[in-house]
Amino acid sequence: MTGNSSGLPDRAARSVIALAVLAIGPAAVLAPVGMPIVLGLMAIGSIGVIVRNTGWPWHRTPRVPLWIVPGLAFLLYLPASDLWTPLGDGAERMLRLSVLLLFAFLCWKAMAGLTEDARRFLLRTLLAGIGIAILLLMVETASGNGIKVLLSGPAFSERPSTYHRAASILAVLAGPLAAAIWSRGHPRAAILLSCILVAAISVHASAAALVAVCVGLTATALAALSARLVAALGILALVASGLVAPVIATAPKTVSAVTEAFPVPAYSSFQHRIVIWSFAADRSAERPWLGWGVRSSRYIPGADTAIGDHVADRAALRPLVPMTLRSPTATVMPLHPHNAPLQARLELGLAGFVLLVLAVSAALWRAASKGKTARVAILGGALGALTIWSLSFGLWQSWWIASVLLTVVLSASLAETPEERAARSVAARE
Repeated sequence: MTGNSSGLPDRAARSVIALAVLAIGPAAVLAPVGMPIVLGLMAIGSIGVIVRNTGWPWHRTPRVPLWIVPGLAFLLYLPASDLWTPLGDGAERMLRLSVLLLFAFLCWKAMAGLTEDARRFLLRTLLAGIGIAILLLMVETASGNGIKVLLSGPAFSERPSTYHRAASILAVLAGPLAAAIWSRGHPRAAILLSCILVAAISVHASAAALVAVCVGLTATALAALSARLVAALGILALVASGLVAPVIATAPKTVSAVTEAFPVPAYSSFQHRIVIWSFAADRSAERPWLGWGVRSSRYIPGADTAIGDHVADRAALRPLVPMTLRSPTATVMPLHPHNAPLQARLELGLAGFVLLVLAVSAALWRAASKGKTARVAILGGALGALTIWSLSFGLWQSWWIASVLLTVVLSASLAETPEERAARSVAARE
């Protein structure tokens, strides 16, 4: 897989990487919370490849690029926030994030030196894993979650959203996969795969994933024309999700439109999101600068308030009363705000929110300056991930962070053309 590889240890390391790449698809369906393990497995194999390619210790001390400084500042802010909040989870979250980022760096370091043949092999391996994932989803659809029932018990037989995590992972991978296949001269195959992924996602009751795959594929196509524009749109969306989305979502016209488009007998998740965001915005205004503390969302005063009581006190939310009657035990903050930028603002205050925005903005802008195919793939995956993070999962969920990091690493390497790799190598030597 590498130009100077030989010997059993190196083959074993490369086999571990291939195994991890193959496992991404099946793990997304059967055990999505195990994605950090997949990333860690890939990092273990990457260490062997790095040692073989560059020697150990590395011949030169890695420089700290300026664009990662905001990310480092955000990480350091997490344990600092323990000084003014009672929960004390900031240091533990920083450690978890640091480990995942270290895994991702090792994977990127190893895959940056792969030959074109190695990249093609890993791309085929990833596609094989995605094919297995789609096949598993088809079996689950036909059997009423038969595999999940076998593994986890009969309680899953009537849960149509059991695979929303798998759908989300596939949604984020759609854009990068399309870009990688297209860059190798197979545009029809790229379009066909995109259609298959959209179809697979659409039947698994994950509206956030369906929106994300559409956004991700659109961003992939748009990034081919203007990567800087896509990066700017991603930054704007991130800021809007944390600051503007709660205001727009709780406006009377928005509430009326949502209740008409998604009536309670059919679906109530959107209505519940409005209540959650309303509560999160109210509480973030009480501690605007430093927030309530890392992972404090579910423990904030009033988090266990019934949604009916919250809606009753707000005239703009009155159209949601039918939903509150249907779900009388639902609370205004079941786990987290289902909006990562808003969660950052709630738990870390404007200070932490600004650091998060700067960190993500620096990463997106850096991605926009890479080789054409690589930046198209990275930005497509990133915009899809930001969409889901603004509508669904929490800010600190390790399995989702690992999934996004895997997507970025694979996008940066598998979609890169030989010409782009040669140009990168020349630039690295200068």
